[in-house]
Amino acid sequence: MRFLLPFFVCVFSLQAQVKTIELNNTKPVDTPKTIRFSIEESEIRVHGLKELFDNAEQRFNYAPKYIDCETCAVVAPTVVYTIVLDYTFGNAAGSKSAALIWKRSAKDKSFPEQGLLLSELSADELISQESFVSTIDRGANLYVRMKELRGHVLNNGIHTDKKALRLGKLFRTP
Repeated sequence: MRFLLPFFVCVFSLQAQVKTIELNNTKPVDTPKTIRFSIEESEIRVHGLKELFDNAEQRFNYAPKYIDCETCAVVAPTVVYTIVLDYTFGNAAGSKSAALIWKRSAKDKSFPEQGLLLSELSADELISQESFVSTIDRGANLYVRMKELRGHVLNNGIHTDKKALRLGKLFRTP
């Protein structure tokens, strides 16, 4: 029993580092119905969005043209999807913009299982990340409005075939 005590303390301390928040869609018939934020010390990840990206892929039709093209004259293009969103807290005025970015290439076609990193539109680290985490720790309600899903093809630093899909989805903590 004395040997198991350090193990339980270690497991408990690891669990305390990851916090999960589930947000519900305000329109019950809209998809996805819920999204999940997982907050670790160094990053904020969002889960439950694969369905949105699948829908965008069908509309934008990037994969057959760029990802699965073996005879393309261009070398290894990357399809970049970006969800542009605003978030605010129930007790705060104003909203902050952020992005969820997924870069899909021929080498890495699958959607990331660990979720998408919440970042600035430029893909840099979220400027207000510490404020976000401390506000969530205080128990504030979180509201997330997904405005647009953008897509473009990146090849040798050139952005081509830009497309956008309006979302207008609002999620909030229950």
